[in-house]
Amino acid sequence: MTYLENWFLHKANLITYSGGFIQNYLVPIVYPVNITKDLQIFLGIGIIVINIVIYAFIINKLKKILNEKLLGIVVKFPYALNNHPET
Repeated sequence: MTYLENWFLHKANLITYSGGFIQNYLVPIVYPVNITKDLQIFLGIGIIVINIVIYAFIINKLKKILNEKLLGIVVKFPYALNNHPET
């Protein structure tokens, strides 16, 4: 994509760039120049907390679905859990 983009930039008489797409567009977003160490730590902790909340929601939802399916199996086949033939 970088080559095609540079070609279009050149055709439009605009400034091209020599680095890759990641260096040109993503690195300035991920590593801004004027960000302090404290802000980096705060944002990092914030992202971790957001991830924990999202994963907890997903795991809780999956547990509910799994419990409903297991409950359906027990209701359909109650003899499988309680009625064992006596020997």
